[in-house]
Amino acid sequence: MIASRAFGWQNREVGAKLEVGAIYRVNAMTKPVIGTAVLLLSDDGSLHLDDPVSSYLKSFDTEALRSITIRQLLSNRSGLGGSTGSDSRLPKGFNAYPDLATLVEAIAAIPRDSLDHRFQYSNNNTAVLGHLVAQVSGISLEQFIAHRIFEPLGMIDSHTRFSPQAPWADKVVSTYALQPESCKHERVWSPADVQSAPYFRPSGGLYTTAHDYSRFLSMWLNEGRFDGQQFLKEATVKEALQPIGDRLIYNEGSAFGLHWTIYDPNSAQGMPSIFGQGGSNGTLAIAFPRTGKLVLYFSQSRNIYNRARFYQELGETEGFHEIRSIWAGEIRDAWREAIEAGRVPDEKLAMELVGNYSMGQHSSLRLEWRDDTLTFVTHRGDKGRFFTSPEGDLLTGNCEASIRRLSIERSDDGKIFALNGKMENGASFRLLRSD
Repeated sequence: MIASRAFGWQNREVGAKLEVGAIYRVNAMTKPVIGTAVLLLSDDGSLHLDDPVSSYLKSFDTEALRSITIRQLLSNRSGLGGSTGSDSRLPKGFNAYPDLATLVEAIAAIPRDSLDHRFQYSNNNTAVLGHLVAQVSGISLEQFIAHRIFEPLGMIDSHTRFSPQAPWADKVVSTYALQPESCKHERVWSPADVQSAPYFRPSGGLYTTAHDYSRFLSMWLNEGRFDGQQFLKEATVKEALQPIGDRLIYNEGSAFGLHWTIYDPNSAQGMPSIFGQGGSNGTLAIAFPRTGKLVLYFSQSRNIYNRARFYQELGETEGFHEIRSIWAGEIRDAWREAIEAGRVPDEKLAMELVGNYSMGQHSSLRLEWRDDTLTFVTHRGDKGRFFTSPEGDLLTGNCEASIRRLSIERSDDGKIFALNGKMENGASFRLLRSD
């Protein structure tokens, strides 16, 4: 390990500073751990990746699901659908089920006329894989991960269950989310809160440290070897890190292997140049096999722009230039989320807004519509995108810009002739249309 640093707050509200050994809720970074559990069983000969899931789970022994294989679950090509816990085609959210077995039965019971085996990033796939591990191994998923992954890799600060009374609860960071209206991070979860799901959620229930996860990732980087032992077969690692099929929708230029994101889908056979996984609470782990380097960035901020800015800065560092394509993909990802949430101005309104606005001789703003995006540039060089608030105002997608909010002012004939704004310091201003 070359460097390990901590900055900022573990819990801002009580003034607790962040320590290097802090424990994070890493969300989707749980998925490679579940994938590894399945691959361990494959190496053991307890299952084969091309086996139908129905060979192990009775709820999948139906006409609609009988053809789904374990490999299709690992590569997110099962056709089960459901990209997230709130969009999983289930009658209720993941956290509302009493245990993993009941959740998987509900996933299997979703009515389906046919299966679409094109790539779809799905929490349903990982949930089924987690239950599969328990059924095949004969012990709980939590026990299997503890005995076969955490213990041999020395991941002593990694956990699958949390309660405020846990002896390690004081090391867990609070979670914050960026509020676009105020450009401030507000706390959305603290260690005083209970775990969201009453069971270990395979798609996002891991609590771990950057150091522990680096041990897990280094095993993969070293082609399955750890501390002089072959943890996973070398052939298994290389197979899992091969891109499968078309590129990811959510990150152009990337692809998916067996529960890992592969950032160079056009790489030759063998180890890719970059692979890894991120979590929606602001964590990230990436490996660079060609140079033997690992980079882990753990924050507690649900703000994809923070992660994109990290990619950008890392990409400017000697030896990490390859990461630049990921940074561009993360920016596209953030904007696509805004589009799907209906927070992007529609084209009709955008075309009305396009033009130049000014306040005296030295303050100006230009709005442009490009690639379905309303962008701005100011006389100071501030640049960014605009989202829409529920009230119809324009909010800047770049919280580092001096402008925070613009409201539209129309004349009696309905034409836009002015924009009333708020600065980052709370000051108000008014821009008149100048073209």
